[in-house]
This record gives sequence, structure tokens and C-alpha cells, in this order.
Amino acid sequence: MTKTAPPGVSGFNWAEAQSAFLQGKIGMWLDGVGFAPPIENPEKSRVVGQVGYGIMPKGPKVQAAGTFGDGLGVVAASQKKEAGYLFCQWAISHEMGARLLQAGAGVPFRQSVLEDAKVREGVKMPGAWLDAVVGSGKISRLALPVIIPVTEFRDVYGVGLTNMIGGADPETELKAATAQFEPVLAKSEG
Repeated sequence: MTKTAPPGVSGFNWAEAQSAFLQGKIGMWLDGVGFAPPIENPEKSRVVGQVGYGIMPKGPKVQAAGTFGDGLGVVAASQKKEAGYLFCQWAISHEMGARLLQAGAGVPFRQSVLEDAKVREGVKMPGAWLDAVVGSGKISRLALPVIIPVTEFRDVYGVGLTNMIGGADPETELKAATAQFEPVLAKSEG
């Protein structure tokens, strides 16, 4: 990345990566499918119709697509548990999953939505995008381990990753980050 990526890439978050991709300044971007609609929007993108979509290639041990998800729930202290429960049912319904997929905003958790021919007809994204979404679902695995002190984890390892992008030795940086984070993780598990 130090030789072929845009200047300042070590400080990029999703917004900077998306912006650079939309402007045609980077040739490849790995991220969640919900970030794709602006790529196909001629009012926002210089690369409309020029982007290919695909599933992660097989590595030496496994082929996996990282999966992230949000959850909904109703807290025990809620004064309106029934209304909250009904909202949860609506939010994860087939209809809402269809709208999510058709807008290109993400992947519904219901396989029935992905397999519904009528829903698929209404998808506004390119066919290759839909194929990648469906194919990725078949090889999905949790992308992140469950780490309660996630902010501290990101801070510690983020410094190490930034240093590596700047040319530091990866083994040294990862060993230092692991040593720094181990006590935080151990305290959070107890």
C-alpha cells in the first residue's frame, strides 16, 4: 500500500475509501455490499458501469466472506415491550429485507428474500452485485471476534497497522500490540 495506494491511505476510513473509489482514484476496494449503491449512481460516481463485483477468492485454507450484522432487541425495562417486539418483527420481515436488498443497502438475514424471484427482479444494482451478495452469503463467517473492549482493541492495533503501512516491521508491530492489548482483554473476560 505504500507504493500503489493514494497518499494518506493509512488514515482512510470507509468514507475516504469510498470517495477515492467513486472518483476513480483507486482500482480496488473491499467493503460491505451496502456501500455499493453510490458507485452505480451517475450523480456521485465517475466509475458507473465500470465496476465488477465478486466474492472473496479462496485462500490457502478457506474461502470466506466477512459477515457483520446488527441486532434488534427490547430491553427488559421497556414500558412498551409489545410495541418494541412488533417493531422488531416488522424490521426483520420479508418485506423490509426485500426493500434492503432491492435498494442495494445490505443483505437481508432471510434466505427466502435472496431466493425470491420477484424480489430479485426489483434489485436496482447490477446482476454481478446480486450474484456476489448471494455467493458471499454461502461462504459467510463472522468477520470479527467478540471483543468487549473493541474501542481499545482498535486503538492499539490501529497504531500498529498505521506503523506497518508506514514501513515498520509487521512482526514487531503485531507482537507489541498483542502485548499491550492482552491485559485489557484478560480483564474484560473476567
